[in-house]
Amino acid sequence: MSASLVIRSLSVRAVLTIAVVFGGYLLLDHSFAAFDAWITGALLELLGMDVSRGEPGRLFVQAGDTFDVYAMVTGSCSSAAGALGIAAVALLLLPGPPLRRILGAGLGVALFVTLNLLRITSILGLGWWFATAAREVLLPVLVLGLAVCIVVATVLARSLAVRGVAAAGAFVMGVLVYEVARDEDYTHTMSAYHALVGPLATFASLALALIVLWRTIVGPRTDHRLAASSS
Repeated sequence: MSASLVIRSLSVRAVLTIAVVFGGYLLLDHSFAAFDAWITGALLELLGMDVSRGEPGRLFVQAGDTFDVYAMVTGSCSSAAGALGIAAVALLLLPGPPLRRILGAGLGVALFVTLNLLRITSILGLGWWFATAAREVLLPVLVLGLAVCIVVATVLARSLAVRGVAAAGAFVMGVLVYEVARDEDYTHTMSAYHALVGPLATFASLALALIVLWRTIVGPRTDHRLAASSS
């Protein structure tokens, strides 16, 4: 079997894609973590917080007398695995013209990294809110958010995707209401938010990035073209 036939094999390209993602992650996860931490620190500084940078990927964040956090962006929290996966799928696995695959990879990676940075920033931003806002303010706002998510998920939303997002938001809001009602320390509540939102936001960001990737490479009207050709 010739080398070109091997490369054209979907199975071979799938294995190669996995190998590239794992190998790239081992080599670049620290660089991604340092980049994510640096950008997150810049965003927090824009929000008025005092940020000190220690080793790459580590931040000391302070705001007033009540918020003092040592944060570390690990390899699993960084954009490394998602960004490498999106790029590898676009360039090695999906069919299509090379320029469209490169453009799709760039847009998908940019979207995923941006959403991941917003996720990390939101953890520390909400931690600051939990630390500085009065309980009399926190509870009503969280309960209102919970009620809005429930109404959207059960009554207003017609799209299954919107209902799913609203239901996930209701679950997160419900946990935060419980944590604040118990008068937990802000670090405990922030950890609960991180544990819940981390996987949800990561999978949602990957899904959106893959949609952008597919639309860029294949085009938004693929289903219509296929239906027209079959008829």
